[in-house]
Amino acid sequence: MGNDPKDRHVLAVAVRARADFIVTFNLKDFPEEALAPFDVRAVHPDDFLCDRFALNLQRIKQIAEEIVRDMRNPEVTHREYLMGLRKIGLVRFAETLESNGF
Repeated sequence: MGNDPKDRHVLAVAVRARADFIVTFNLKDFPEEALAPFDVRAVHPDDFLCDRFALNLQRIKQIAEEIVRDMRNPEVTHREYLMGLRKIGLVRFAETLESNGF
């Protein structure tokens, strides 16, 4: 397996599970040429979540609402939740949620 030696276990699990994707911020350690023979793609979490949102807008909004509602220590507002998403690199997903009435 031609990905980073420290991450080979991740690819091995994906192959064993017959996963279509490895969702990771660490795309550099999962080059396409190393994954292609196993029919697996590395996908950035922002792209993955935006794709899921496009497939099921209402369900993803509902899940985001549940997450905010369940955050109690400390409680967070929708705005704070969106800022947190942006801070960790989920910029497009936060913008997509916000532009769709979240």
